[in-house]
Amino acid sequence: MLFRRGMNMVTLQKLSLPDRTFNSIEGVYYRINDKVRVYHDKGVFYFKENGFAIFDTYMNAFSVTTWKYYANLQKVYLVIRGKGQFLLRLVHIRHGWQHRYLFEHEVELDGAREFKVEIPEFENLGKGILFPLIIALSKGGEIYDISYVTDIEPPNKVKLGIVITHFNRQKNVKRAIERLRSNILNRDDLDIDIIIVDNSKNLCVENSDRIKVIPNYNLGGSGGFMKGFLYLEENNYTHALFIDDDALTENEAIIRTYRIFQYTQQKKLAIAGALHMEATPGIIYEKGALFEGICKPLKRNLNIEHLSGVLEADREEVKIDYGGWWFFAFRLSDVKYLAFPYFVRGDDILFSIVNKFKIHCPIGVYVLGEDFGSKESPLHVYLDIRYHIINSILKGDISLHKIIAVLGYLFLKRLLSYRYESCQAFILAIEHVLKGPEFFEQNVDISKIREIINSFVKEEKASHIDLMDYEFDIANEHENKIRRLFRMLTLNGFLLPEFVLKNKMVYQEKTFSANLSRIFRYKKVLYYNVLDETGYILTHDKKKILELLVNFGRSLFKLVIKYPRLKQEYNKKLAYLTSREFWKNVFRKYH
Repeated sequence: MLFRRGMNMVTLQKLSLPDRTFNSIEGVYYRINDKVRVYHDKGVFYFKENGFAIFDTYMNAFSVTTWKYYANLQKVYLVIRGKGQFLLRLVHIRHGWQHRYLFEHEVELDGAREFKVEIPEFENLGKGILFPLIIALSKGGEIYDISYVTDIEPPNKVKLGIVITHFNRQKNVKRAIERLRSNILNRDDLDIDIIIVDNSKNLCVENSDRIKVIPNYNLGGSGGFMKGFLYLEENNYTHALFIDDDALTENEAIIRTYRIFQYTQQKKLAIAGALHMEATPGIIYEKGALFEGICKPLKRNLNIEHLSGVLEADREEVKIDYGGWWFFAFRLSDVKYLAFPYFVRGDDILFSIVNKFKIHCPIGVYVLGEDFGSKESPLHVYLDIRYHIINSILKGDISLHKIIAVLGYLFLKRLLSYRYESCQAFILAIEHVLKGPEFFEQNVDISKIREIINSFVKEEKASHIDLMDYEFDIANEHENKIRRLFRMLTLNGFLLPEFVLKNKMVYQEKTFSANLSRIFRYKKVLYYNVLDETGYILTHDKKKILELLVNFGRSLFKLVIKYPRLKQEYNKKLAYLTSREFWKNVFRKYH
């Protein structure tokens, strides 16, 4: 029926369209035929007769999984605003099932009033997604908005603080503020503020009723987010949303998260946003993850431009261990343990695990971020290895054998990629873990650690590279079984004599490690970051490989011998190093 929106309706989800300030693609939002044009800036679909639009997409499908099973809603309406005569079908589909039409109506929209219909049997629907299929029956039809609403009063009071930890990304943060200001901060139905913890103390943003900038000594993401967390607790917020300063997210993702918390009855519910790379927004990089001694991202490389990908993204098959702090929301009162003082890397993993959150990753809630592999350096390797060991110890269900196997795998991948300085940082990380939890208490700001690592990093320093200045091969990735076996038996060429190696250079796009098949038998590798056109050249060195293998073996042996004592010490110290008292003492010391 047609109606004018009443004050008692709460919008759960509304139509989202590509934004030219956000690297997005149409297939994530809608599907149309050639008789429909869409003007994104105006937010209007223009239909010719027999034009159709389908909204079975990552951003605009309505997840029964999310809104019924996590938000605990039992009554939802579909609302459409537009002008013209249309055939409207509402479809329900779930992974592995045939689609089912819940209703079919011919509707005539007058441009002023909205068409509203209750979703039939919503309380009895199984998991999956709902979406409208709209077909124009007349010439000149227009659709302005599609939304899902409820007349159920929200049972939970939510005061949400968005915490952004900033370090020298002024442009990114200012852009995020403008996006939030335009559609979130000015709304009376959303109690949401922004708290920016400025670790670089150089952000020129004025405080206001909705925006608070807190200058902070650089203690990494761990210190920045905990500074924001304590501010929220002291100022009577109910919920927090952690967002990285280099992550781009849609306003609609934040609003949906807010609404879920208004309605949920789930204990310890946390909402985690998926991560997509800016270069490939239609592909999921991570949508929740497991930690089993090594990180195992869920839904990796899933293409969500197609319905099959959307259904797979909505499907939950395992309990999620953690959500990344590029987008992670939770109730403050559910937090017993704050972050472990890692500086960065691994703090979000342990935070989720020890607080035992029930993590949900709704479709349509995601951020665009930079490729982690392109940013890897010896310092990042050092930070990664520390948390792999300690998180494995503290999680409690990961054996020493598994820890050793993971460390061996990660070390060899870098060693055989000629990243010898990264391997040196890798060994340093193990040695520092062996010092026990007091080492982390004494090195929260990692300044001394930076000095140590900087003292031996000479080759793995990225600088501008013009590819036209170099001669290199681009090796074929494909290989037969015999070649692969030969590579493995020779440790990717380490055991081969020098005269067998190619006295040439091979190209590799910079990521966590080389494609070992492509660099096999090459003496030099050119690592290149296509995003900023920087890189470096590394050389095969048997003497360094042997030296690093010996040092790595020595450190592993010490880890095995000391493991029982380390396990006891880290578990005993966990409560204090993740306590409010500890972090308040840290902020009094570093200010």
